[in-house]
Amino acid sequence: MSWELFFILAFCSARTIFAAVDWIESPPLTNWGEWYNYEECPLGSYAYGFQLRVHAFMDTVLTDDTILNSIFLLCATPKARRAGYEMFGPLDYTPPLAKVSSEVALNGEIRREWQCSSPHFAIGFQLRVLEPQGILWDDVAAKGYLWDTNSSRIRKNG
Repeated sequence: MSWELFFILAFCSARTIFAAVDWIESPPLTNWGEWYNYEECPLGSYAYGFQLRVHAFMDTVLTDDTILNSIFLLCATPKARRAGYEMFGPLDYTPPLAKVSSEVALNGEIRREWQCSSPHFAIGFQLRVLEPQGILWDDVAAKGYLWDTNSSRIRKNG
């Protein structure tokens, strides 16, 4: 084997081994609230779906209008997603290996799970926020969520 070919193979192998993992995050558009510890999908698994805890919008001066209180990410391994796809096709339901979130609020109801079609995973998201409402009204912050996959987009409102 020539030295040139050896160095090309070594470089490509090193790039594969040390590939960086990108964070999927939104820009901060609100300046209130608390940051809590984050959780990650278990090693070797990735986010492929989500579930929201949503509090009804009351729209009065005396109520707490938090709307979107929690986002749970569903994690699975590529092997589990592929197996479901090969057996049942793109509409397969994959049970989560883990469900991760940050601090979870207790108000509101937990809605159904939404998943990327098999065997896809999340590649991005958008969070819709409401601008500050002023001193007489409750600030809602997050009120909608858009989940981007390799094959489609899932949009849910708070």
